[in-house]
Amino acid sequence: MLQNVRDNLKNKVVFGIVVLVMLIMVVGGVGSVNLNSIGGNDVASVGGEGVSAVELGRAVAMRKDQLLANGVDPTSDFVKEQNLRQQILPQLVRRKALLVTAEEAGVGAAVAEVEKTILGQETFKVGGKFDPQTYRRLIGNAGYLPATYKVAVAEDIILSHQSSGLADSAFVSDEEINALVAILNQKRSFFGITIPKETVGDEVTVTPEQIEAYYQANQQEFSVPEKVSVDYIEISVAEIAKTIAVDEADIKAQYEQEKADFVESSEYEIAHILIADGDESASKIEEVQTQLAAGEAFETLAETYSDDFGSRETGGSLGVLTTGIFPEEFEQAVYALEEGEVSEPVTTDAGTHFIKVTSKKVEALASYEERKPEIKKAIQNLRAESFYVDQYAELEELTFNAGDLTVAADQLGLTVKQSPLFERNFGNGVAKEVKVRNAAFSEDVLLSGRNSPVIEISNSKAMVLRKRTHNPEHIAALELVSSQIQQKLQAQAVQAKLAELAKNIQSEIAAGKSPKEVAESLGYDIAEHELVKRMDVTADAQMLRAVFQMAAGSGATVFEDIEAQGGNRVLLGLTAVQPGKVEDMTEQERAALSTQLLRENANLEIAAYEEAAISKVKVKY
Repeated sequence: MLQNVRDNLKNKVVFGIVVLVMLIMVVGGVGSVNLNSIGGNDVASVGGEGVSAVELGRAVAMRKDQLLANGVDPTSDFVKEQNLRQQILPQLVRRKALLVTAEEAGVGAAVAEVEKTILGQETFKVGGKFDPQTYRRLIGNAGYLPATYKVAVAEDIILSHQSSGLADSAFVSDEEINALVAILNQKRSFFGITIPKETVGDEVTVTPEQIEAYYQANQQEFSVPEKVSVDYIEISVAEIAKTIAVDEADIKAQYEQEKADFVESSEYEIAHILIADGDESASKIEEVQTQLAAGEAFETLAETYSDDFGSRETGGSLGVLTTGIFPEEFEQAVYALEEGEVSEPVTTDAGTHFIKVTSKKVEALASYEERKPEIKKAIQNLRAESFYVDQYAELEELTFNAGDLTVAADQLGLTVKQSPLFERNFGNGVAKEVKVRNAAFSEDVLLSGRNSPVIEISNSKAMVLRKRTHNPEHIAALELVSSQIQQKLQAQAVQAKLAELAKNIQSEIAAGKSPKEVAESLGYDIAEHELVKRMDVTADAQMLRAVFQMAAGSGATVFEDIEAQGGNRVLLGLTAVQPGKVEDMTEQERAALSTQLLRENANLEIAAYEEAAISKVKVKY
């Protein structure tokens, strides 16, 4: 994962300096989150801290889901649990080692910062606002409880602080900038003589014998992969729902039930001023209380006094309050406030808070007309799910050992559909689904000609398929690829002839003739450029790219001939190379380059530090 590690950063003195920089940058221990193992059997011990089987299992499951979602064959070795464990465990060990080192250096994550990070994650938002149900559902699907997810977020923040501290220790020297500018802003003089393909076109012929010989010698080049197409019938909750009629009385009854169950709720947008525990905390709390009583703006006081660095720049704003994210005493204080009110001091593990409700919105029950379309759709889907279960069972029974899909389609009111041809590892339409391709290429379907079992595409969609056509892997017939081979051999022969002409021109120039003189005598176009940069817009892009890849000579012209777009040949001559100079750059260009170099150096510093840190941590499996 890490590259270009600077070995000299492993020096103990440098290692100590980097840790010191991090200690200065990060306020460790203020409302910090405990990162000890949450329990369970450990699969590794890293500096005394355990990597639990729960952590490994969660990471393996998440990686497997990602692979399957990207279309990886579920039967392949890539998704076998043992292989995934072998890949992921070293990654978790590395992460844990960095966390252990960070904790030893005093790097922490403030509770308020963890909470604000969670509230700001777009994944958990519905309609632009944090949604508690979505939050709990998604983290639950990933194998987390709210408490363990907070720990994971805190770890990410700590590692981010660690990287930021290391990045701040990086620097760029004048020598580095000069060396890079010499290459990046290098200028080159060159010429390019274009030899048209028509010059030798009539001289080149390709015989049937040559085509046959190439075909026989390169059989795999003309291999056509195995393909199948299938007939299929499918059922889905969505399609069944479209056929279900819903009485007005049922919709009204459901609305009345919603009305009876509805509990009025409020949405609070909040801000806070956090005073962290410390020697001066009591005096700061008193100052804030005094200034609030005097009418000083809450936002101004937050910017001046708050120890929550994540919110102080925005007037202490924490966004929308979500139950379960903040400590209970914090939440209870919010519920006691009306819009615009500020709480008395509230104490939590993070310190002392002054909390302001900046906005309070009361959620009201939507009218019947507003809810009617959604209620109707929900009733249709609910009833369709019941019909779907029955139809699924019928589909299974009607297609088992059946000679075709027609009878099942007729009895279920379905249409037999056809897919285009598709390969084992790629397809369009229904064949995009790995499950469909696996079933189509199974022995029962492909070789025995049977219907497939019912394939569950999702919890609400299923299908059965059978082979329609099967094209085994084969070598395309010569008559189908003869024209393709002829064109290829023709082009190769033309380029060989043109390359000979280019060598002749090169010899004439090397003997003392000017490039322009030779080109004009032969009726060829010539392009000449004096000291142009690699991104010059006046020169042909292909020529320019090739010229800047050529090795510079020691005074003499360097030659190279290339195939140009369209099949022509170009003889290139590199005549001069001039290194770039910092003095020729604008101040803005120098600043941008320095920033880029600083970023790259920071990445190297981080990589080197991580290698050094990890090497100092004792790991047991």
